[in-house]
Amino acid sequence: MKAYLVEFSSVEDSKEAQKHIRSFDSKAGIFCVRKVKDELYEAETKSAENGKRIISGKDLLFSFVNRLFKSGFSRIARIKLSGYRLPPDMLKHVINFHVNSNNQYTRCSMEELYLPVLIEIIDENKFNELKKKKRKFLPDGSFNIKTDPESEKYWLSENERKFYQIDNFERYYPFPLTIAIELAPNCNLRCTKCPFHSNTHNRSVNIKKSDFMSFETYRKIVDEASSKRKGVTISPAVRGEPLLHPCLTEMIKYAKDKGCVVGFATNANLLTPETSKAIIDSGLDSICFSVDAIDEATYNVLQPGGNFKRVLENIEEFLKIKGKKGSPDASIIFIESEENSLQVDDFMNKWIKKLRSVTIQSEHDVSRAYKIYRRYFDIKERFPCFAYWVNLYIHWDGSVVPCGMDYDGSHVLGNINRNSIEEIWKGKAFMDLRNKQFGRKRDLSYCKACTSWSGISGISHAGDDVMETVYMAATAKINLDPAARHSPLSLISEKVKAMMGGR
Repeated sequence: MKAYLVEFSSVEDSKEAQKHIRSFDSKAGIFCVRKVKDELYEAETKSAENGKRIISGKDLLFSFVNRLFKSGFSRIARIKLSGYRLPPDMLKHVINFHVNSNNQYTRCSMEELYLPVLIEIIDENKFNELKKKKRKFLPDGSFNIKTDPESEKYWLSENERKFYQIDNFERYYPFPLTIAIELAPNCNLRCTKCPFHSNTHNRSVNIKKSDFMSFETYRKIVDEASSKRKGVTISPAVRGEPLLHPCLTEMIKYAKDKGCVVGFATNANLLTPETSKAIIDSGLDSICFSVDAIDEATYNVLQPGGNFKRVLENIEEFLKIKGKKGSPDASIIFIESEENSLQVDDFMNKWIKKLRSVTIQSEHDVSRAYKIYRRYFDIKERFPCFAYWVNLYIHWDGSVVPCGMDYDGSHVLGNINRNSIEEIWKGKAFMDLRNKQFGRKRDLSYCKACTSWSGISGISHAGDDVMETVYMAATAKINLDPAARHSPLSLISEKVKAMMGGR
């Protein structure tokens, strides 16, 4: 007997999934599970045989699935829904397409397309194998099961991707999820790894100190975005330092009053106590500090123009002013390079107990990481970049570019002062670029050498957890003891490098 486990955040999605399942399988058990907090769930059970009953809200998901098998179900189709509402026909398509598999275990994550659906088919034999493992889930929330390649589905085919991303673009991607708005193109630092502000970058555009986005232009963007997508994310930074804009606090508050989620990254040099208090009071959701060193000497090499001691003081003062308030979430990012690679572990140890998360990110050329990725996930060739379907980048003067890597504005799709976001998002120029992602005709210079399309940029730590899939896969592949996942990152990195012949 088959059971359907529907995990949901939207009651409407849950009802739609139940309705469709009942249309082709009237006798199966349907278990609707809502995530309450961390790994705790509340569940409502419905089946044709036993009617309706409530299962304890404190059952862990893994234990819950175990109980389903012990109750006589031999096969479970897990449908994990999260995020924004899904069109009913999409639910119908993914359930039909994947649930009827005859394999012992099938996994398909629609999150590769930024569509919040994870489908897993698991039978009792495979689950019993899983029970012997200490680590039960992968970073995307799927069960951690190793199977033969033909019995699992890690990557969507090109035809499946095209079905959602091109053929039904307006239905599944009607509006960007995140809009990066450049309030100030300038920066107070000249970081050596920055592709735009470093002294070695030969810019083809001239930026003046007086260049700032006007409040009028910003208001136009936020007004349309908030009316088209509930909870749209606004990131008030692209190439420059957002704290340079004299109206930053007012702009954050305006977006928050419109129901937007707002977060940005800063080098923290201008984060005075007064600014910190104003930003916190504005309702900001998240802030990420960009610091590439553990000592002053290295900082001066990598982030010239900044003051290392002042940055540390500013961050500490920010956290002190924030106190026990839930927001903004505070995190930190470290761009790993040849100059600071030996500082990664010390950096992680210094900040992991003070901030929500710490990210160690490679320089933009992450070809080495891509080689590791291919080793574990058997990618035959690159697939379309998710950014074209998720993000929109608007420079200070209103010009819209297709990617954050288009620092010089070499491919302008339109201008927000003359066009609406929707017109540009669905316009011919942008759609032509999306189609070329499938035709392998990536003629933009910044696309050819880029590997960000793969989703690999670094390793993020939240508490004690390594969340980056590449390293989770690598540690599993080399039989690293589970306890070593929380050891210095260099241990994992060295083992991975060794597998690749030291590359």
